[in-house]
Amino acid sequence: MYPAWSFWSGGPAISLYPTGIGRWDQIRVELQKAAKRHPWGQKISQGFFRGSRTSAERDSLVLLSRKEPDLVEAMYTKNQAWKSPKDTLDAEPAPEVSFEKHCEYKYLFNFRGVAASFRLRHLFLCGSLVIHVGSDWQEFFYSALKPWIHYVPLPDNPSEEKIREVLEFLKRNDDLAKEIASNGYDFIAKHLKFSDVSCYWKELLTRYGKLLTFDPKVEPHFTRIR
Repeated sequence: MYPAWSFWSGGPAISLYPTGIGRWDQIRVELQKAAKRHPWGQKISQGFFRGSRTSAERDSLVLLSRKEPDLVEAMYTKNQAWKSPKDTLDAEPAPEVSFEKHCEYKYLFNFRGVAASFRLRHLFLCGSLVIHVGSDWQEFFYSALKPWIHYVPLPDNPSEEKIREVLEFLKRNDDLAKEIASNGYDFIAKHLKFSDVSCYWKELLTRYGKLLTFDPKVEPHFTRIR
């Protein structure tokens, strides 16, 4: 499994990031600064999610937010396919929110979109507790993350009741929530640096090269990457 290109450039183009989120080594610095500005004891004790409706799996969280806004703030934004409020679950689209703004909240939700969510690694660096929904879609580093150690898991298509149950449990057990949030932050900060991603690429290509059963041909127009 190779790292997503969004570590270098690209990612979803939205009004806040019109050319994509940008390089991981740069955005992680800004997120770590935001985490320091919003330590655990000063974070808003709410769940938080902002994103487009790329998957109906997110609906239960948004619907719960409309019923219990003090428990969780979750709203849909526009995406490229948006045509009417029907595309945002019969509500006007919410404004987009920067990753740094996410750091103001204690509990951050991560859902898959059309594939694995690009946002997961960013959420960890807020120093907030990440609630990760589902397990079908993976990135190369997911297997090293452990449930209830680095994040809190929820099953695919969680019900409103299940989401409420988890949030209320975390509110009652703030020390545990803080510890998990800290573990998640430390893991990404220490083991998902830009140099770690480059090292993984080197190991991946080295192993792949050993599996080749033919001799690759270097064409004259190829450019060597060092």
